[in-house]
Amino acid sequence: MGERRLDEAEVGGSIPPAPTQKIIKGPFTKIPSIFYNKIGINVTKYLFYLVEVILYDELCNAKSLLDVGTGPGYLPYIINQAFPQIKIVGIDPSDEMIRESERIVGRNPNIKILKASAMQIPYENESFDLIISTFSIKHWEDVGKGLSEVYRVLKNNGKFWCVDLDKNADSSKLDRMFQITSPVYKFFAKYIIKSTIRSVGASSDELNSLLQKIPFHGKFVSAKFLPIIYAKLSK
Repeated sequence: MGERRLDEAEVGGSIPPAPTQKIIKGPFTKIPSIFYNKIGINVTKYLFYLVEVILYDELCNAKSLLDVGTGPGYLPYIINQAFPQIKIVGIDPSDEMIRESERIVGRNPNIKILKASAMQIPYENESFDLIISTFSIKHWEDVGKGLSEVYRVLKNNGKFWCVDLDKNADSSKLDRMFQITSPVYKFFAKYIIKSTIRSVGASSDELNSLLQKIPFHGKFVSAKFLPIIYAKLSK
């Protein structure tokens, strides 16, 4: 976000290490990595802090968690700070992201980072109590297959929580999100995200169409005030 860094007392644990200047992901591969590292990651990191609140009941009851598209590993790192009893697995198909994730999480016996994609999750059926995917589903090569894989490895009565940018969001939602960000991010978002969201975001209607073939309970919804789509699906 830019102007101010939280200290350990505020987040109730250690702060994730800063990213390197090498990582870059997805549709923004032609943008200097500093934008992804210093802006994109720092914005989504604050959402990860809120996961403790959004999924409190699920996290309290979970023994195992899968983060699909873990990127640099901030979500497993942060969740482990609040719920150290959960065995967490983070997967990502990018070699650079795997290296960064391993650096971020360090040697933690309760966090495992693996190179794998949503289309072929290397676990047996019904392996996880809770599965999370944040700002990743738009990158999946075959979203339908990825959702089927998530369903396969999710335990009965387990939950899948997914959030991503809404490619159909109007300007008012985007402007509302930018109001809570730093001046640097506002500049970046105005000229980059607004011009690319149609091609890099996800659609709740398209995702719900795919869900008709998968027996999840629940559906994707477009947020009323922010440019995101989200779902908490159960098996």
